[in-house]
Amino acid sequence: MKLQIVTASIFSIALASLAQADVSIVSENFDSYATQGAFETVWRPDSGTGYNPIAGTNGILVPNLSAGLTPPNDDPAGIQGQGVNISVGINEYDNDNNPATEPFQLVPSATQSIQFSGDIFSDIAGNKRVSIGLRNDTVQRAFGVFGYNFIELGQYQAATYDPTLPGPSPEDQPVTDFAYRMTLFDSGSFGLPLQQMPNWQYFPLDIVLDTKDSAGLPNPDGLVTPVDIGEGWHRYTATITTTTVTLELDLFRDGLTNSEATEGVGSPGVDSTVTWTIAPTNEEAGDGFDFDPFTSLRIGSPSGIGTVNEAVVDNINLDLIDVLAATNADFDGDLAIDGNDFLIWQRGFGLASQVDNSNGDADGSTVIDAADLTVWNGQYGGAAPLQAGSALAAVPEPTTASLSLLALMGITALARKRK
Repeated sequence: MKLQIVTASIFSIALASLAQADVSIVSENFDSYATQGAFETVWRPDSGTGYNPIAGTNGILVPNLSAGLTPPNDDPAGIQGQGVNISVGINEYDNDNNPATEPFQLVPSATQSIQFSGDIFSDIAGNKRVSIGLRNDTVQRAFGVFGYNFIELGQYQAATYDPTLPGPSPEDQPVTDFAYRMTLFDSGSFGLPLQQMPNWQYFPLDIVLDTKDSAGLPNPDGLVTPVDIGEGWHRYTATITTTTVTLELDLFRDGLTNSEATEGVGSPGVDSTVTWTIAPTNEEAGDGFDFDPFTSLRIGSPSGIGTVNEAVVDNINLDLIDVLAATNADFDGDLAIDGNDFLIWQRGFGLASQVDNSNGDADGSTVIDAADLTVWNGQYGGAAPLQAGSALAAVPEPTTASLSLLALMGITALARKRK
């Protein structure tokens, strides 16, 4: 499937809609590119600070047994169609400078989170610096300093530090390769235990996966590295809300928490999840900077740093994901969603600073408005939700439409009365 991008105008409509739905922004599996040139028309070589017009020779479409790549990265086992080999050296490919596509501009909201994911094939060769990235490449900050929010996920072999401590100390974390980083997020949004920006960090993995030492001998050394895991495809995911970033690593992209370093062995889940209380930088947060939407995707060696060994990238996805809010239109507490609850909502319409749903705040927004009527409309005729977020999908009775019309008429009358 070719790179799919939804225009910014569609985002605005989707984000403004009361009835939200998951939206696919980019879905890229690299299968539609018949030639290297076709690939580089959409994913253009980038120097790290701007568009590099020289055609790349390192991000090579695979399978390709004649490109001089090192097996198995020329045709990795389990590849789904085509992927992109990130070869030795500095090679970065962006989708943001392509005049044939509309750049996206995404920010998380109270109703939709941003989710970014991709697959990376790795063999056991060490010293890889290969990542997939979501970033803002357009913002110029105060004093002429360029900066942007960005997240990168992949393999990175270098000393790093513990961000829960007050100052950098490269020796604090042992190098285990499976990594992520977040840069230039709003420092005012940090929540404990975070004390500084988590630049490159390593995913914590169950020590049960540690069966070898760095030389590949059957001697556990306390670290879970690619030597322990072996060759395989691994899925990296980042979910960005207005206040948190959650990073996930699914070894073997098998949807399991693996109980051994073998694809398909384990229980449902992922192998590592990390959540930081941290928000994208924006002016509304009071930090003095312009609002920083995410505007581009990048694959390759991260930020101008070359890799010594190859890896393959595939299945890049970027989506807006609905946030499941706790909804409850049982305003009178009788365990049924009915006309009495509608009348309570009607009387409370326009009230703010609500602490519960007793006056008609069905969606927990603290304001009683048309969105609460939408919740009531969806739950009408059913029992009250048993728990937060379990809004019933009762089919509205024929009278619901007429009640909704009456509600809109009531809103108009209330607005006129309060003028």
